[in-house]
Amino acid sequence: MLISFFFKEGKTKDSDQYIGDTGKINLLHPCATTDDKFEISCLQGNLFEGVERFDDLKSAESRIARWLFDFPPNSKVELKDI
Repeated sequence: MLISFFFKEGKTKDSDQYIGDTGKINLLHPCATTDDKFEISCLQGNLFEGVERFDDLKSAESRIARWLFDFPPNSKVELKDI
């Protein structure tokens, strides 16, 4: 199963915000503060507490998709700009 979507609500120089059915997530790009990893945090929806860090953008966006759209763990997720 392949699902393609991409919802970016806002963008700054160092972060992106994603909005979906269940809430809103902020993605920080790698920097010294995030130990040079992509870092996600929940802004709305109480999806998770704290932060989660990832080595690459694809992994971070796949996790964001699972939080925001409640995809099953074994489904393939591919995010694309629209």
